[in-house]
Amino acid sequence: MRGGGAGRGAAMTRPAWMGGGPAGGAAPPLGAPRPAPGPPAPAAAPPPPAEGEVVRGRISSVKAFGAFVALEGCPGLEGLVHVSQVSAFLRPEELRDEPESSRVAALESFCRRGDRVWVKVLRAEPAAARGGWRVSLSMRAACQETGTDLDPGGSALGGADGRQGGGGRRPAGGPAAGR
Repeated sequence: MRGGGAGRGAAMTRPAWMGGGPAGGAAPPLGAPRPAPGPPAPAAAPPPPAEGEVVRGRISSVKAFGAFVALEGCPGLEGLVHVSQVSAFLRPEELRDEPESSRVAALESFCRRGDRVWVKVLRAEPAAARGGWRVSLSMRAACQETGTDLDPGGSALGGADGRQGGGGRRPAGGPAAGR
């Protein structure tokens, strides 16, 4: 006899994770998927404000392409204010060839990390890759003093629904009409 265990003829039980035996019932067939152990899935993120709504937020970071804004009343939800939607006075086409540090500095002259701002929700759609939301915002379309919607029809920001253009290169004919 080895190690002081049960001798010959003693009943052996299988661990519960193996199935079978007194603890586990019938063993699952080979190759059957097993439930993954781990913590329960987190609760779904709250939905973002409706498109066209003006809400308060706080600048969480400033990048060369725009500013991320944490939306008040929606914990854990951030949206992006593209550089073209920060201010009518900030012209992204003039910054295109500048180094990243210069673009960030130009953007920070209008908004800095920690600033409380008014933003208008231009678009909110589910982000399939992350399971959250992709939210496009505009500071241009909201009065920063009162929170008034400066573009209620959405026509001045690229269309009746407030959507921006495709984001690609402009046609060879020059800048788009009316911009």
